[in-house]
Amino acid sequence: MFLVPMLQRGNDIPYGFPRWSMGTRKKTIGHMPINSNLSIETTRKKALEIMQTGMIAYKLANFGWDVSEHYGDGFDLLCLQTQDGAQKIARIELKAIDLQSYLEKAKSFSQSISTNEIVAATHLVVSIFNEIEPKGHFVMSIQQAFNAIKNKETSKFKQFKDFSTFQETARKSSQKKILLKKGNKEKIIRLALDIGCTFKKFNEGKWELGIFKERWDNLLQ
Repeated sequence: MFLVPMLQRGNDIPYGFPRWSMGTRKKTIGHMPINSNLSIETTRKKALEIMQTGMIAYKLANFGWDVSEHYGDGFDLLCLQTQDGAQKIARIELKAIDLQSYLEKAKSFSQSISTNEIVAATHLVVSIFNEIEPKGHFVMSIQQAFNAIKNKETSKFKQFKDFSTFQETARKSSQKKILLKKGNKEKIIRLALDIGCTFKKFNEGKWELGIFKERWDNLLQ
């Protein structure tokens, strides 16, 4: 049985279809108001992730990598490549940043690598976009990212003599957070890697991760 929507008097919009009123950013479906901005923002973020994933997967396939999407936590792509009989495995975490998504008065963009990602991923690809125009893909191992950020003399990383020590501490912190029961007020040290940058530094080529632009060879390290 097919249901034909009835038309409202005075206009030809079927019942149940979105209606917009001039001068507002809200739409109504039935009697339920929906903020269109929230819906569009979710769509925009998801589309950005899909766009980056497709670009990186295609690029890696051209380099001879067998690429699979990973649906678990900690990394996004599982990549395999065989060279001289030896198999190389890269577990890549993807981060996409659209510069157009920030207000004009914003002074910086922000992004971070979680403790789960620090433990599970081997590599990181940060893609910078100006809407759909790529401004660069920054390719590095998680260890290279840590070293670059530590070299900024970030105080919270001074206690770690090397990456392996930091990664092990991040693993314990992540495990502790998983086992922490609700209501427990024990404070857990935040060990995420902040990879944000001011727009001024980025435009001047002074972002600490800028040295990894298009360094696809880092995936073999």
